[in-house]
Amino acid sequence: MSETYDFIIVGGGSAGAVIAARLSDDPAIRVALLEAGGKPPAHEMMPAAVGSLQLDPSVDWMYTADPGNAGLGLVGNVMPVPRGKMLGGSSGLNYMAYVRGHPGDFNAWAEGGATGWSYDEVLPYFIKSEDLTPSNEIVVDRGAHGTGGPLGVSVRSPVIPAARDFVKAAGVAGIPTGDYNGRDRGGPSGVASLFQTTTRAGMRSSTYRAFLQGDTEDRANLTIITHAHVTRVLLSDGSDDLRATGIEYKDADGKLHQIRAAREVILSAGAVGSPQILMLSGIGPRREIEAVDLECRHELPAVGKNLKDHLHCALFFPAPGIGVPIAEVGVSAGPDALRAPAGPLPADPADDVNLPPELAGLKAEAERRLGQWVETGESLVSSSLYDAVAFFSTGLGDHHSHDAQIGYVPCGYDAGLLGDRLRIDLKTFFEDADKTLAPDQENMILLANPVLPHSKGEIVLASADPGDAPIIRMN
Repeated sequence: MSETYDFIIVGGGSAGAVIAARLSDDPAIRVALLEAGGKPPAHEMMPAAVGSLQLDPSVDWMYTADPGNAGLGLVGNVMPVPRGKMLGGSSGLNYMAYVRGHPGDFNAWAEGGATGWSYDEVLPYFIKSEDLTPSNEIVVDRGAHGTGGPLGVSVRSPVIPAARDFVKAAGVAGIPTGDYNGRDRGGPSGVASLFQTTTRAGMRSSTYRAFLQGDTEDRANLTIITHAHVTRVLLSDGSDDLRATGIEYKDADGKLHQIRAAREVILSAGAVGSPQILMLSGIGPRREIEAVDLECRHELPAVGKNLKDHLHCALFFPAPGIGVPIAEVGVSAGPDALRAPAGPLPADPADDVNLPPELAGLKAEAERRLGQWVETGESLVSSSLYDAVAFFSTGLGDHHSHDAQIGYVPCGYDAGLLGDRLRIDLKTFFEDADKTLAPDQENMILLANPVLPHSKGEIVLASADPGDAPIIRMN
């Protein structure tokens, strides 16, 4: 006899964690939340640790895009597609930029038939969820923001001076300073600002930490099942009035389980996971489902289609005197960030008793900086270093005037991080990467990003095995 809940939520990430918290507010409603990963690791709370989270198979699905459609300039032409595999999902390994959709996008959805999704209708929910920490460093449209909500939003502290300079430079270029999450988005000329980030007191505010952690996850009417890999949605018998009746999942030991939903099954497994689960359940494009020898229970051609991601083009510049060396970020992250094989400290902390004076001093400074971050939230590591942004128009936008953005990173990273973690083919872009991108070099990065790409990608089943990653054809 399988367990029955009122609602089953598949995926405990950016949407699922919020839905589980809100539904379980009513003690009469029984909610099951299934997450393929576990709880986030402690270092997920450190914003600058994002580089160590992505491409870590314990918290990242480790998806890659089809090499035939993406990845030029990357190692082996293979593009990583980071997706969070933990409670909080991708909100636990993203770069924490808090950027709401443009009002024009929401209004276009409403005009297309998405009742209730106009900008004026969704704005109260943004305000309700937000806990914005006041800052004199940014322009804020007070009527568009909230305080006291569960999701922490703030500006990094201390602000890196070069990030302020970027915002000033945007103003010289005709892009005024303003609130890019404001009701008018700064107007038709565009808007520049330091980034608002999903952080609180210098620590990441993922949807797990904001909406679930603590009393909520301990509610008697909320069952959170971690390390549960959902294999399919269970559907009613027959072809008429097809209904989702539950889900099947595989636990950490590989054993299959089924649970039932008295009211609804809610898929919130992300842009990759949700279409994959639908197609594995027989819902989606008939030809693609039958191509992997599955039965098509309901033909829905749009499943897995119209994939759009905000792809970046990274531009690296030497920035002597203003760039932040990645070595300084490492020291601020504490001794564990400096351990072998990447750093100078021994891999085993027990070996620290024999440190030479220079390394002992380095460790002491790292401990001091880490303690300061824990106590005050003020540190180099209190953001992902994705610290400022400018939105503007190319003249090609469909629904609004801000169809492009440039993000500013006041740190150039180093050859190890760019090559090993971000998978950039360094020899394609740098004549002497080890020197140009040495940990002590002062560099900066500009990230050019088309906000409204016209190209479209798709998600396609690779096989009928739920354990096989789908084929991701990027836009």
